Amino acid sequence: QSQPGERVMCALCVVGAGEAPVLASLLPAAVILPPGGSAAFEVALDLPALPGGALVLLTATPGLGTLPSHVVVPEDQVQATFTYVAGGTPGEDTLVANYGIPHLAVVTIEP
Repeated sequence: QSQPGERVMCALCVVGAGEAPVLASLLPAAVILPPGGSAAFEVALDLPALPGGALVLLTATPGLGTLPSHVVVPEDQVQATFTYVAGGTPGEDTLVANYGIPHLAVVTIEP
């Protein structure tokens, strides 16, 4: 039992009927990979995904590597992961994850 003035943390999140989650982060924000290397990225929402999950769209520009076109944050969850695989050409790819709010990450491919 808490005492007067004591801060108490709980793991319950009450979401209003009109509230919908948006993308809160794409991490890591920057990575350096060799050609053919891979890195795991995590997308996170600010609120748990609604029934059916949250479809986060993914792109890479100019497209020096490969990644899925989307990742799904499962219902009642706040995060999901995906893998980026560097191509054989050195350079820089800008990854964009979008679910209501876009977030960026940079992949540098170095030999």
